[in-house]
Amino acid sequence: MENGGSNGDQEVSTSDAVEAFLADSPVSGEAVADSVAAFIERHRSSGNTAFTGRAGPGLSRPIVVVTSGGTTVPLERRCVRFIDNFSAGTRGAISTERFLEAGYAVIFLTRTGSLQPFSQMLPAADPPEVIARVAMLQPPPAVAPAEGSLDGKAVSASSSGGADADNVVIRPEQMAALARVLRAQQACREHGTLLIIKYETIFDYLTYLRLISELLRPLGPDVMFYLAAAVSDFYIPWSELAEHKIQSADGPLELSLKRVPKMLGELVNKWAPRAFTVSFKLETDQRILVHKASTALHRYGVHLVVANLLHNRKDVVTLVEPLGAAAAGAAAAGPAGGGAAAAVEDQAEGVRTVELRRPPLEHDIERLLIEEVAARHRAFFGKAA
Repeated sequence: MENGGSNGDQEVSTSDAVEAFLADSPVSGEAVADSVAAFIERHRSSGNTAFTGRAGPGLSRPIVVVTSGGTTVPLERRCVRFIDNFSAGTRGAISTERFLEAGYAVIFLTRTGSLQPFSQMLPAADPPEVIARVAMLQPPPAVAPAEGSLDGKAVSASSSGGADADNVVIRPEQMAALARVLRAQQACREHGTLLIIKYETIFDYLTYLRLISELLRPLGPDVMFYLAAAVSDFYIPWSELAEHKIQSADGPLELSLKRVPKMLGELVNKWAPRAFTVSFKLETDQRILVHKASTALHRYGVHLVVANLLHNRKDVVTLVEPLGAAAAGAAAAGPAGGGAAAAVEDQAEGVRTVELRRPPLEHDIERLLIEEVAARHRAFFGKAA
């Protein structure tokens, strides 16, 4: 589940620890539940589902929950200070675009302020600079004098409006990018394929994730969880937080942090046990990458782990899956090609690995990654049919 948190895998959290965390959370999530229920209803199909052919009520398209961005750990209830996780949300945002292209409906659970879908199509800059890079002011053209004009002079469109009447025009070199963004957003609105839910804290994130999971549970294998968020490993329980801002005049600050219960096993085994689940593992040491990913795979029962290293995560990822799932995954994904390396079986770890590399002409690795992930999901719900 975590993409940027610390390793902290020595203990599997119990259901009691998970329930205690959620019971202590101040977040209700009622509005989120209503939005998700409406989103599911929009994509229900009364007959055979278009993407599996299974008879009976189902979905007109598969649904994927993409989690993205870091989570904050507040140090006060009326939060001024907090602990944050490293994550810009790039992988989750671009993956969402690729899932939409692949025909999925996407619930995008995203940290406020992190990268959003379609943002990467625009120039990379802070908002004021983006405006300057995309658009410019242009004085209004002179207008020919109307017949019978008293002074016979040309009339400018800005003559009565001052500088505010200048025209805003799109820079020619940005027209194609803006058109792509507008088309993508329009398609999402027309088909209702993108639901964005924003969170800030670890309490928001895990409360919303459980609500979403339980609402999607009846849809079984038609649902995928793509858990790319960087989830905090440590926190201060809400019941132990100070109400107001911690005062520096009170002396040195000592913090006692509790471990966040591992929710991944709860999601896989209880909240949405028939869904297809993809988790992420970020490391800095190549020597332990596959071992840590395989540990998460076997411990929590996820179907696929996307393992990556901090320094080259945008160019190289390694898919780690159980040996038993290899045949279905290989058949669905087809022969290795493009940026996909040949599969390697690691008998000691009990896993199959596939290394993906960003093709030289591709802007990002996510297109290849989502093709591989979606192929495995198709094999998964095809087997469940």
